[in-house]
Amino acid sequence: MSYALEQTVIPLLLTFLDHINRAMPNGNEKPLSTDEVYVITANVFNLNDIVPEDFILAAGSCTAITELL
Repeated sequence: MSYALEQTVIPLLLTFLDHINRAMPNGNEKPLSTDEVYVITANVFNLNDIVPEDFILAAGSCTAITELL
């Protein structure tokens, strides 16, 4: 993967994780556990063909996404 693509994906992932963690669900912010936030994020990334369906996102696997691209 190119350096430029890696520099784009990781900040996007971190921003998306932060947004889901702080804003979901609307009107009842921050009730989700950390694991639920990772599951939602992995699902959205899978729906957009960024990660495979069986990809497990966790704190230590964020950089693994760059290897899949």
